[in-house]
Amino acid sequence: MFLSTQMQTPFGSSQNIYQRLVRRMTRFFTNTDSKTTERRLKRVFEKRNYNYKTSTTGQLTVTTKDKRRMPLVFSASVIDMNSCQILVDFRLTKGDGIEFKRHFVSIRNDLKDMIVKGPITWPLAFATNSLP
Repeated sequence: MFLSTQMQTPFGSSQNIYQRLVRRMTRFFTNTDSKTTERRLKRVFEKRNYNYKTSTTGQLTVTTKDKRRMPLVFSASVIDMNSCQILVDFRLTKGDGIEFKRHFVSIRNDLKDMIVKGPITWPLAFATNSLP
């Protein structure tokens, strides 16, 4: 029972909340409103010939194939944080994590003109429960 309460890394040191935040690297903030962001995401998905569907407003599920012709399914969530920042969060649903990361990087590069550069503010991360 004592061992189950210990959250340790393979090297024996426990992670603090900031280290867990750094691990999450498949999200970004945009400087456009949520409708424009969602529209641009759909355009990028169409350009890349991804099959996608919108389950709810701001929630897109993408289905494609990876290099080995295996299914790759991930979701993109467009979350309105406040009036001037939109969070776009990608999560792998099914498939290879490395292939997912490659697809994410290429999508992010296609949207680089609307991505906010710079660090996120810690109060925003805590208030929105954006920590992994």
